[in-house]
Amino acid sequence: MKKIYLSLSLLLLFSSAFAQNIFPKKYEDCNTSRFCLDCGDTKVTVDSTAFAVMFKEVTSKAYVNNLKGSIMVQVLVDSLGQSCVLSHTETKGHIVTDKIVMALNDFRGWKPAITKGKKEELVSINVLVTIKEGEISGRIERMTEEFINRLFGDRSKKN
Repeated sequence: MKKIYLSLSLLLLFSSAFAQNIFPKKYEDCNTSRFCLDCGDTKVTVDSTAFAVMFKEVTSKAYVNNLKGSIMVQVLVDSLGQSCVLSHTETKGHIVTDKIVMALNDFRGWKPAITKGKKEELVSINVLVTIKEGEISGRIERMTEEFINRLFGDRSKKN
């Protein structure tokens, strides 16, 4: 009986390891059959000029003068450089967030991750979107130990 429970537990653990929404607001539109978290010998990168232009366009379409804050967005990038938002941290349903999600879903300036000379099929990255002084900007946040500790708390510290 213990073997059955152990087998079921391992099956659940590994099946969920391939499709993880990191943040509370989740979307079901993405292909999540299997992806890796910020993997690759060469990581996903972005055309920074096109990225800035995209956020400038979002800023012009959304009233953000009185807004201030940041949103962490989990984005899946495929081997063709197309993206799909999987989850994000903003849960109040602001229209600005919807516009940011639509822009990221339509953005085509991603450069896919590469491992051993081959493009990764699907990679999850995190984009920190900041709204400040009437402007929206964004940057990739890498999956480092420091980043994970900021998200989930430092697990190395004993209580």
